[in-house]
Amino acid sequence: MSLEILKDVHRFCVENSIKYSLLDGSMLGAIRHKGFIPWDDDVDIIMPRPDYERFCKTYKSDSYRVKCRDNDKTCNIAFARVYDRKKTLMKSTRPWCRGRVGVWIDIFPADGALDDVEQHEAYYTENRNAWIETCRLRIFKSQRYLKDEPLIVNMKRYVLAARCSGSIDKLILKMIQRGRAIPFGSTHYWTQIMCMGDNSKEHNRMETFAECSLMPFEDTEVYVMNGYDEVLRGKFNDYMQLPPVEKRVGHGSSYIHFYWK
Repeated sequence: MSLEILKDVHRFCVENSIKYSLLDGSMLGAIRHKGFIPWDDDVDIIMPRPDYERFCKTYKSDSYRVKCRDNDKTCNIAFARVYDRKKTLMKSTRPWCRGRVGVWIDIFPADGALDDVEQHEAYYTENRNAWIETCRLRIFKSQRYLKDEPLIVNMKRYVLAARCSGSIDKLILKMIQRGRAIPFGSTHYWTQIMCMGDNSKEHNRMETFAECSLMPFEDTEVYVMNGYDEVLRGKFNDYMQLPPVEKRVGHGSSYIHFYWK
């Protein structure tokens, strides 16, 4: 299903001259496996912030929808997801929005990064800390009602959950504002600071994302930035080397489950 969503996003981007590239594990999968990493099936793509915002405002599909903070205030993440709304359904202990959504792919904005490495690391870390806090608060919100707890305890949980919503709102808005503060292309570097799974402090030369080329991915072709080697080495070091068997685990497998409708 995620491959079908990717194909539709690719179609729309080509038709509307929107620049994008696979990112992170999806880019690694394209280069090393010509498709998905065998033990993972998520899809990550990235767009320069202007293309990202135009995509979020204009994307249309019969089967899929785009959800982001700008078009849904219940969206508790600082990036976008294109999700299936007809065939699948998601259940998670870390809900990222209100309402019913199915299988999705992640769409990240690429923002400008400060040229000075130390200044960038401080900027990056500030957003990463905010991202970690939103994850913590989302987990707490999902546990706001426990049927075995006394009524007074659950009432307190509801009050705290409402406060969590307000805190998440503020954190998400600050993250987005921080990203937009350094326009893509205004410096010599770019970064992705809306979702950080590690502390790599991504600091990529602008030249790596200057051009993109079509590359095989499963039974289709999608775009990958021409500077993929430099970006992947900065993230994964020797990225063509397979990880140990015990680390071949998909993302979110312990807290996200998808079902056919």
